[in-house]
Amino acid sequence: MSDKSTVENARILMALAGPDGKAVFYDEDDQTVHELDNGVLEIATDFVDYTTYTLTLASTGPDSTLDVQVKRFDNYRLGHKATMVDAAIDADDEQDLAERLERLVDQVRIAQASRAATEDEAASLASMLVAAGEWEWTDWQENGNDFIQRALDDMDSGIVLAKPGDKDARKVFSSKDFSKAMLQWFGKQLAPHGWTFVAVSPFDEYQAFALVRIEHLERVQALLKLQGRKLKSA
Repeated sequence: MSDKSTVENARILMALAGPDGKAVFYDEDDQTVHELDNGVLEIATDFVDYTTYTLTLASTGPDSTLDVQVKRFDNYRLGHKATMVDAAIDADDEQDLAERLERLVDQVRIAQASRAATEDEAASLASMLVAAGEWEWTDWQENGNDFIQRALDDMDSGIVLAKPGDKDARKVFSSKDFSKAMLQWFGKQLAPHGWTFVAVSPFDEYQAFALVRIEHLERVQALLKLQGRKLKSA
């Protein structure tokens, strides 16, 4: 088979082999699975006669061609008694194969673009979330304060947090919403410098906290939502 578009699409799929020479492709349209194994690409179909195309590149270079072996049931009406036999490729097979390869390549490209976008989003999120340690909510006066101050010092922010006194602690602990009150206690000190203090899901007794620039807060919330995660902020 020498159709340039079909050969090129097959070449693109074959180039996606892993270190072991293998890859699996799933066609979302007809829900078929296709396997690549050391340069041999097997394309399944959803036809009742179980037609399959086994592809190998017959040559390399700009004028490369594709060897295509076709197999299908000799008589699908026989059910489990039917036998897979070699068949000559015809014009309908060539058109069907060309359409399947083009569709697979399109789906792979969409998936790769989505994966790249996800990686970009993760990198963007990491750049806007400044880790402020993991500690128990109720340990905010000591460990919490120290972790946040260390994160601020590592950024050379010049911000120095006040140590919570007994009166501050009683007020926070007696609040109807302790977690919000604790976040607000730090947030009020950070806000004049353009920062806010957040807890990042999953929410638990032992919690991950972070610092976020106020102007980045909505963007961070949106990126976390794409990951199925949330944050609590001051």
